[in-house]
Amino acid sequence: MLSESQPIELAPERDSREKVVEWLRRPDKPFFAKTIVNRIWAHYFSSGLIDPPDDWSPFNPATHPELLDELVRGFIAARYDLKWLHHTAANSRTYQISSAATPEQRRRSHKLCLLLFSPTPRGSRC
Repeated sequence: MLSESQPIELAPERDSREKVVEWLRRPDKPFFAKTIVNRIWAHYFSSGLIDPPDDWSPFNPATHPELLDELVRGFIAARYDLKWLHHTAANSRTYQISSAATPEQRRRSHKLCLLLFSPTPRGSRC
């Protein structure tokens, strides 16, 4: 297995994929859990806590590392239960906040649009 110092012995009667799953789910190796949490978060919010979700370089840190770590700990404690993860993301305050603009926000946005794009070109949405 990757990053293991000793080769893994496989019993002939055991499916080798079981060993891979055991290795992926080891609590001391949370990389699998982090990638799943990040992808589910990106599904709900159109942007992962690490974005793009497949760029895990040191030059692309998480926007909210504490949130990512907390979700990973919960996901591992829930025994990698995807239902728990979806439930947690969908019931978060962040997800519950409406993306619809209030009348005041639309008014301010319209004023800003007029200020930035005056004179308004034909076909503009301002």
